[in-house]
Amino acid sequence: MSLDKIIEDLVESVPGSRAAILADWEGEAVVTYTSGERTDYEIKFVGAHHGIILARAKEMIERLSHGAAEKIVFHQDEFTVITAPVNDEYYVVLTLDPYAIPGQADMGLRKAVKLIKEDIG
Repeated sequence: MSLDKIIEDLVESVPGSRAAILADWEGEAVVTYTSGERTDYEIKFVGAHHGIILARAKEMIERLSHGAAEKIVFHQDEFTVITAPVNDEYYVVLTLDPYAIPGQADMGLRKAVKLIKEDIG
């Protein structure tokens, strides 16, 4: 399955999803997909910033010897952002409306990360 299709399926299959991005560790977009509620620029902006947050969280968690970061979730008034590493080089950011069910989003994101890992080898 192509990376484009994986990211598109993630947004389309998770109720309440607004957009998703697969980015590299420099914050550069590899693949983006929006449901139409957000622009491509907005998901790239959110994606880059949440990549920085994920990198800082990973450093902190590793320093504390608490294992590896699996995901970071931010709940805000107008949306929720879930960020998950794929490997040392890539991560996925999924944005949701504030009423989306986090468990559904988590399951969809886990599936997408698994498929991305299989695709990039």
